Amino acid sequence: MTDRILTDAQNKKTENFLLGYRKNKLMLQIEKYEEDNYDEFETDKFEEDPDVTNELIGARMEMYKIRHFIMDLPNGEEKLLLYFHYVKGESVERCSELIGVSRRSAFRLRHKAMALAYGELVRRRLIKPEGTPESARVC
Repeated sequence: MTDRILTDAQNKKTENFLLGYRKNKLMLQIEKYEEDNYDEFETDKFEEDPDVTNELIGARMEMYKIRHFIMDLPNGEEKLLLYFHYVKGESVERCSELIGVSRRSAFRLRHKAMALAYGELVRRRLIKPEGTPESARVC
């Protein structure tokens, strides 16, 4: 499965799932910044908003799901690259240094890692397979 080349749509679905970690982390950082920098009158109004609280809980849950998805993958360089790139926010070039491979190998490894992640996401039914008719997706 890891030697498979993903279509653009499959790659995009996998990328969107994994990028959810960074997006939610940023949202939590913004939330923390706002809490630290609003004056006391604004925070009273802010803390009572249940929509904000539910969004933050959802962001934490999404981050947990993505992080544990990556951590449950088989051990290997692909798993390390996904962890460093999507969870820790390192560039692919920096990941190559951390893993100990060349820059070119890191980009090849990223393609293999995305294929591995896509296959696992489909297997776990976290995303729908791309290119499958709607009737085949029904369980």
